[in-house]
Amino acid sequence: MPWLMAAIYDRVMWRSEALCLDRWRADLLHDLAGTVLEVGAGTGVNLAHYPSTVHRLVLVEPDRHMRRRLEVRCRCTALSQVEVSPDSLEDLRIPPETFDAVVA
Repeated sequence: MPWLMAAIYDRVMWRSEALCLDRWRADLLHDLAGTVLEVGAGTGVNLAHYPSTVHRLVLVEPDRHMRRRLEVRCRCTALSQVEVSPDSLEDLRIPPETFDAVVA
């Protein structure tokens, strides 16, 4: 039931996000720049923490239910170039040397 997990993920995680994960994400992502690949982007919780120095963000999320929620969040981000890929990492058709950083 992947659709169920996608539907409840953010609600189930909100307390952990408030207690520590939100700060951890901010610390992890604050100094990224250039072109970034995020593997397993889920519902897009990291989006709020990417700095404006990230010029291109490629989000890989093969689960279609999570990806639907991710795409909604992407429409609300201030980042200039965000791409969502349905491919698995193994099937991604972008050369690895394209990226300045990978978040997983």
